[in-house]
Amino acid sequence: MEIRKTVEADVPQLMKMYAYARDFMAKTGNPNQWGPNNWPTEELIHNDIKEGNHNIKLYKKLTFP
Repeated sequence: MEIRKTVEADVPQLMKMYAYARDFMAKTGNPNQWGPNNWPTEELIHNDIKEGNHNIKLYKKLTFP
C-alpha cells in the first residue's frame, strides 16, 4: 500500500471512480451522498491537487468502466 499526493494525471481515473461510486450508492439506497450533482466536481479535485490537499491510496490496480 502507498499513500501519495494526487497528480493531474490521476484525475481521469478519479472521475471514473467517483462516477462508479455514485452509481453504486444510488442503486443500493444511498442516492444523495455524492449525487445527483456529480459531487465532488472535477474543478474541486483540480483545486485540491493544486493546493496539495488531495491524496490517493494505492494498493492494487482498479479499473472503472
